[in-house]
Amino acid sequence: MRVGDYAFDNTHQFRGYQYGRANTVSSVLPIEDDSFALRSLLWLKTDQGYKQAAETLLKVKANSTVNLEGEDKSDDFSHDKPVVYLEPPASIEIDVAAWETRLRALSLPFRNHPEILGHTVSIATDAETRYFASTQGSRLQLPSTHARVMVYAW
Repeated sequence: MRVGDYAFDNTHQFRGYQYGRANTVSSVLPIEDDSFALRSLLWLKTDQGYKQAAETLLKVKANSTVNLEGEDKSDDFSHDKPVVYLEPPASIEIDVAAWETRLRALSLPFRNHPEILGHTVSIATDAETRYFASTQGSRLQLPSTHARVMVYAW
């Protein structure tokens, strides 16, 4: 969330302040197909981000009046054409039967060791699609998939 104008906004750099992830707002979206829940969450997070950015802009303005001679005279925000880049949403499919066989094979060596009281071998997968939209018209849709095999013994 950016507050201000092209020449001076809440991302303006000054000593002791670094614009970064602390100035972003994120959330887990509802899994249900409920447009009211999604709209409510987006409104709440947008409002939260705006309030954070407005507070940061006040700090930036206060700092700039104290430090009359700024180090960087360039605008904080550039005038660019909107960018649209949309990849297909993330999805992940695994061959459950093949992975069951593979995980059982990975757990077999534990049976030969009586000093091992128990063990677990499992797989976890995750498919995530990240979205970005700006007031200038840029839109991004980026998929990401992960798989993790976990082996525990005690």
